[in-house]
Formats: sequence, structure tokens, C-alpha cells
Amino acid sequence: MTSFKSITLSFIIGAIALVLPSGQTINSITDFDTYECEVENQVFQDGERITYSMYYHLTPFWIKAGEVTFTITEMEDHYYVEAIGKTASSFEWFYKVRDVYTCQIDKETLRPIRSTRDIREGSYKKISKAEYDFTNNKIIAHTGKTYDKLKRVTIEMDDCMHDILSVIYHARNLKYENMEKGEVMPANIFLDDDKYNVGFKYMGKEKKKVKKLGNIEAIVLKPQLVAGYIFEEDTEMTIWASDDGNRLPLMIESPISVGSVKAVLKSYDNLRYPLDVN
Repeated sequence: MTSFKSITLSFIIGAIALVLPSGQTINSITDFDTYECEVENQVFQDGERITYSMYYHLTPFWIKAGEVTFTITEMEDHYYVEAIGKTASSFEWFYKVRDVYTCQIDKETLRPIRSTRDIREGSYKKISKAEYDFTNNKIIAHTGKTYDKLKRVTIEMDDCMHDILSVIYHARNLKYENMEKGEVMPANIFLDDDKYNVGFKYMGKEKKKVKKLGNIEAIVLKPQLVAGYIFEEDTEMTIWASDDGNRLPLMIESPISVGSVKAVLKSYDNLRYPLDVN
């Protein structure tokens, strides 16, 4: 059975980033020259706080498995982003998760400056820290199980490199109105001491009903996934994001190796623009 580790870590945090943390090379995308590596923030603001509920479907019912909350704090030259993922209280007797992700994002380019991940899932623990040196095109990373025993590694940086949190806010600022249906957008992501060239396909627009919120006009995206212990071959994930100034992820849904999972927007505060709900 799929563990709560795989559900919480790989889906809740990763999927809301609009691309999955475990990716494969997209052979059709080799040129980042026409891609918006640096974008100006037009969609979020200081104090934005959004929370998602995570549901797991194996029986005829959807079961709430956890939550993740994203918060933004604006500093003088960067945005400080924090994401906290945790299992639902009803499951903590079985498998307790407390994942904390942080990232400092440059205010002018929305590229990452430094990031951290503190993963605590059952008996599993992992600490990751990374600094992004765009001048010398290097990533200095430290990983280990405790802060006093971190292993250092220096990695060559690829074009348009992002942290898994910075890519969320980068992707929200892309000009989807200029995209053709079926167009695939690339993203290079650094995660777990490795680099992933991944992408997501723009599938147009539709109205989406969100539980307890109502109907919201949305853009539809389909990330490329990789078959493995979470996803089956040819699995398709679908992401809906508000088709307004906020570009707010509303819902993510996908089958997995055993059952299905979805993340649903639960609450939001301090959005830059009013969310248009019908």
C-alpha cells in the first residue's frame, strides 16, 4: 500500500508546485532561450497564506490524509516562503508527518537564493539546505539526517534552475494567455541533491467546482510524471489554477499506484486580488 510518506511528500508539496519532484528529461524541450527564466511578480503579495487538504481514495470514500500550508513574507530584497505539510490528526497514531520547506526568492527575478527542507515522516528524517550561486552557476548543497552532520556537495547549475518552492511562484506568474493548448512549459528543478528537467502541458480553460468555495474559472495543466512506486505508467495528473490575477492552484488530482489522491484548496488569506467565485 502507498505510504503516507509518498502521499504527503511527493504529492502535496510537489504537485502544488505544478511539476512533480521526480521528473524525466523532456526530449522535445532543449532550448530555454525563449522561456521566461526571470519573471516579475504580478500575482502574490506579502502575507498570502493558502492551505490545502489532502485526500486519499482507496475505498468508495475519500479520506482526509493531511494538509499543507504555504505562507509568504516579504523582505527587503526577497520573499520568504514556507510550506508546512502534516498528516491529519486521525492518522498520526499510524504515521506522523511534519515536513517544513522554506525558500528565499529574489524579488526581481523570482529565482531561488537559498532553500531548506526538514523532513520528519515516521522514523524517517532528512535535512537539506541549498544555496544558489547564479554568478558562478553553482549550487552548494548540504544534506543529512541531523543539522550537525550534513554532507556538502557542489553541483553545476542548469538553465532556469529552481527550487521546488520557487517554481510555484514562478509558474503562477507565467503568461498563460499567450500559450497554445497543448504547449509544454519546461522547468529545471533542484531536489534531493539532483537536477530534474520536467514540464507541464497547458490544456486550456474550464470552470471548476471547488468544495466549500464554489465554481471558479480555471486554467488546466497536466504535469509530466514518471512511473515508479507512486505513479503507474501513463498516469496523468490534472491541476486546476484560478484564471485570474492570482493564478491560485485550486485542485490537483491523480491516480497513483494504489488508489487516487487529490489536494483541494481549503482556505486562503491576503490574496493580491479578490478570488472570483460564482
